[in-house]
Amino acid sequence: MSDDDIDMDAWFAMTEAERNAELRRVEAQWNEHCDRLARQPVRVQVAVQRGSRLRSILENRRRLRDPKLARIEFIDDLFRQSIRRDQVRLVKLRIWRATGVYPGQG
Repeated sequence: MSDDDIDMDAWFAMTEAERNAELRRVEAQWNEHCDRLARQPVRVQVAVQRGSRLRSILENRRRLRDPKLARIEFIDDLFRQSIRRDQVRLVKLRIWRATGVYPGQG
């Protein structure tokens, strides 16, 4: 049994109120993380987001090359779309770093 299976067993063992409390706790942690990042200088925000986008691209390229994964065209297209979306985000981050204005925010 994997850790995910154990986590899911624990999740389904919770009451609805406990699940909602856990979701609120995790959401509060995420919001705090986002708030801390938003208070950082633009160069730090760009570096964090750039690293995340690059890891995502590398992971999706790895998935496309993995011979163990079934070659389902629909799934492969999702990986390719994710790579393309992340590449566009990298260009937007480069513009943000250069101009101080994130494209589309006016």
